[in-house]
Amino acid sequence: MSLDNGIQAEAGRLFFPMDLDIRNRRFLFRRTSIEALKSNPFLDNRFVDADDAVQPVDVDALQQLDLTPSPLRGYLFHTSFCCSTLLARLLDFPGRSLALKEPLILRRLSDAALNGAHNPELTAAAVKLLFRDVDGGSAILVKPTHVALNIAGELLACTPSANALLITSTLENFLISNIKKSEETQRKVPELVERFMSASDLSTRLPPEAFEPPSLLAGVALQWHAQQQLVHDLLNGPAGKSVFLIQEDELLQAPADTLRTGLNWLGWRIPDDEIDAQILRVMTRHAKSAGREYSLQEKNHETDLLKHKYSEELLQAMQWSNRFLSPYLRTHP
Repeated sequence: MSLDNGIQAEAGRLFFPMDLDIRNRRFLFRRTSIEALKSNPFLDNRFVDADDAVQPVDVDALQQLDLTPSPLRGYLFHTSFCCSTLLARLLDFPGRSLALKEPLILRRLSDAALNGAHNPELTAAAVKLLFRDVDGGSAILVKPTHVALNIAGELLACTPSANALLITSTLENFLISNIKKSEETQRKVPELVERFMSASDLSTRLPPEAFEPPSLLAGVALQWHAQQQLVHDLLNGPAGKSVFLIQEDELLQAPADTLRTGLNWLGWRIPDDEIDAQILRVMTRHAKSAGREYSLQEKNHETDLLKHKYSEELLQAMQWSNRFLSPYLRTHP
């Protein structure tokens, strides 16, 4: 790959940084298309429609490139299971913006930071690559994975002109979402609790009972509180003034108003008729599987059924949470 133009878009195809080898300080590029970047809900190992050939490029070589940045940039940070993919799809306007959803290179940086290895140079290079203009001046939205909340402040520090949205959910919604998940996903709860707890000081304030959740849903409640502590830390940190908080229920109950508010915060000017068309196009399809129909009424009906079926388990988890977790959480506005 020629470094002078090889990672720029050519005839609808471009080299995209699909992975990051931190030890050897190099990005791993694969050729793909703008359409594939738009349609894939995860730009990680689950990504489809990219060439098999991998092209490594050292970070020192990247520093020599004059990559034109997108004129409009923004982030979408989020906690788990809060309709963040739906919001990212809403913010991906045909011909106007490109939403890059959960790039693996940011997960790599998050993992390293969690182990005490912060990489300012690699972080700056990753941000430069993700926000480069690859689609004719379109705005670019970067949506890191939820586990990368621990580096959200660092990412924003690399792009002082970019604002961010942060979407999250209520504890009850989070518990219900986890009930819907597969056993494989549920088995990851203890690992995620440990990850999020280690990224903040919440564990230093919790009583001993908090570390012995009596049920799966109690463990899920602990995970939610650990994530909310990171949300609080971001909102009240040096980059907090550039972050706008959105609740999942706000998005679902008033998608047009929420989308317009988010666009205004990002500084993106989209005509009202295009916003209305986007709502109709996106809100009727499943966020992570565009081939499936989506209905808010069906979602609400399913939620009501789960609330009834698991009412006792939900109540016990909420009561345990209110006793051993909530009093020790620093809350955000």
